Amino acid sequence: MLSCDYHDLCFMALVTALVTALAAVPILILLTKRHRQTVEKHACVLVLGDIGRSPRMQYHSRSLSKHGYSVDIIGFGGSLPHQAIMNDDKISLIHLNEFSFKALPAVMRYPLKVVLLTLSLLHALLIQTQKHSLIILQNPPSIPTMFVAWLVSCVENSTFIIDWHNYGYTVLSLTLGHGHVLVKFAERFERYFGQLSSHNICVTEAMRRDLAENWMISATTMYDKPPALFEPSGVEKQHEVYINFTSG
Repeated sequence: MLSCDYHDLCFMALVTALVTALAAVPILILLTKRHRQTVEKHACVLVLGDIGRSPRMQYHSRSLSKHGYSVDIIGFGGSLPHQAIMNDDKISLIHLNEFSFKALPAVMRYPLKVVLLTLSLLHALLIQTQKHSLIILQNPPSIPTMFVAWLVSCVENSTFIIDWHNYGYTVLSLTLGHGHVLVKFAERFERYFGQLSSHNICVTEAMRRDLAENWMISATTMYDKPPALFEPSGVEKQHEVYINFTSG
């Protein structure tokens, strides 16, 4: 009985956190209207992780840059990105603040992180940068990034692309257990906002089939490349995918 009550409390705390974060959205949107300009071929690559340890998202950024996009990579600092990223004057790095509340119990820690990350993401997307015509999100994690990326894409009329590396709820279940109320909520959250994306790409053919069969999400398989991912050879398919995504 105590376990069930605790699960319910966690769920209520997370929902309260999302509602609290959402309350700040109208203020941020009003602020953005004062100075933001429409910039053609301006992309955002969103990574809720260490940018330097996300070679696939760095590759997306370079590919977009080669097609004439200016690119904002938004994520956490830590490791240095590939030198090709650092030397590309069309690519900017926007670092998010990392929040750690290890001393707090999970029922307080998770909701607090959701609120602060939501506000930090909204600030980076709506205040620190100009309007984006394209947003590419690395998933997982799904909460709160899927919601924030979708919301901003609606505000800016941007193309919203999700790069599915895995399912966020399955990663969460490794810690909390598959039957946990937060895991069930995360699965529904991920499925709902995943279906709202403009386009989807994924790392394996198996995941493409699973997305289509179980979540009714159509995706294009874009396999990971070897470490020399910034070399010009062997990237024709990825370039063709980007052209198709951004031209229609």
